[in-house]
Amino acid sequence: MKKQGIWIALFALFLTASCEKPDFTEDEEREEKKEEVNNEDNFDAGGGSTSDGYLSVAEAIQVDDEETVIVKAYIVGATTRTMKYATYSPPFVYGKYELKAAILLGDTPATEDMEFYDDEVLPVCINEYKRYQNDLNLYDHPEYWNKQIIIMGKRKPYYNRPGLKSIMGYEILDDN
Repeated sequence: MKKQGIWIALFALFLTASCEKPDFTEDEEREEKKEEVNNEDNFDAGGGSTSDGYLSVAEAIQVDDEETVIVKAYIVGATTRTMKYATYSPPFVYGKYELKAAILLGDTPATEDMEFYDDEVLPVCINEYKRYQNDLNLYDHPEYWNKQIIIMGKRKPYYNRPGLKSIMGYEILDDN
């Protein structure tokens, strides 16, 4: 009987020790950061490496994964699901697909029916945050085609190639 009481006490101790409240502060902090990025109205473009301080597409492709970069380039196309659907001139559809998941950046403007080599294009994931998808997709905003953009995000693999994800801000430049 005494042994059984000891086992019950040990079991009760185990249950109370293993039932601690989990610490969710890290998850909460991550959500707060996401919220800050999502609600950001102004973007200070800063600087980096090209003649005016930003990375080119060619330079951004060479950056290590998970590095935060600021790229200045032309919005030359759009795609969704895969690079197979990449389109480099209006209208930004591929069959039945509206190309709203990613914009494609290049160091030079596109021309009608122009194709780019894999190492000349940086796909940018814009569907992580609805705000960026609504504001930047070329299907709804074909006027952004061949516009210069300064965009900040994390250099991560996207569509099986170097890409840009976790957008933190952007600025579409005037033609001047």
